[in-house]
Amino acid sequence: MRTEPSNLMNGGDTMNRANRYVVMCGIFGWLLLSPLHAAAEWFVDLYGGVAFPERTTAHFDQRHPAPATGSVSLNMGTATTFGARVGKWNDLVPFGFAVDVSYFQRKASIGTLDVVPISALFMVRLPLYRSEKLPQGQLQPYLGIGPGLFVANGSIASPGAGIDPLSQTRTDFGFDVRTGVAWQLKKHLALFSEYRYSNVNLRFLDRRCLVESCGPVQTDIISETKVSLGTHHLLVGVRF
Repeated sequence: MRTEPSNLMNGGDTMNRANRYVVMCGIFGWLLLSPLHAAAEWFVDLYGGVAFPERTTAHFDQRHPAPATGSVSLNMGTATTFGARVGKWNDLVPFGFAVDVSYFQRKASIGTLDVVPISALFMVRLPLYRSEKLPQGQLQPYLGIGPGLFVANGSIASPGAGIDPLSQTRTDFGFDVRTGVAWQLKKHLALFSEYRYSNVNLRFLDRRCLVESCGPVQTDIISETKVSLGTHHLLVGVRF
């Protein structure tokens, strides 16, 4: 039977990831808008900084037309990163919730990864140096942690003969943790510095139709590329 490649993706895999993200956003949306936070203050953060990569290796596993495996080390340097965050602090207890969207690039001589994490964060702060003008404190150390949906566009050269290079976009769940300190200049203006660590295991799948006619759930995995992406970030920003 004639073999005709196709770029059809697995509908079940995509739908499961989308459903998990919808549930995650729904939970944090309810937490942000819940009447439990009637006594609360909204905030918006804008930030930028430098991303420092951990050592990264891309593992290739090609199954068609002939089985082949290989790996390539990605010696990636530092890169700029930037993002924005919107959230809500509870005035009665020192915690809150936020949604964070950012961008960073991991670049090596043989490949590039452009990454957009969308994180839902549980936030805790410690109000210090309180006053009548700044009831939540002028100095505010804080911590944030939560799951993230990482949208990554990968382009990596082939590790050897018989293995296709990677050129694909993938979305996977990871985690995001950060700690920082904010200095409140006035009620609705603060400066902050922050350390962030993000981690995601990306699994790029090339699925194609290997028969003359098939649906999305009948596609076969042609190749699989795994990349574990851990990144340290040093950030500075302004809070409104």
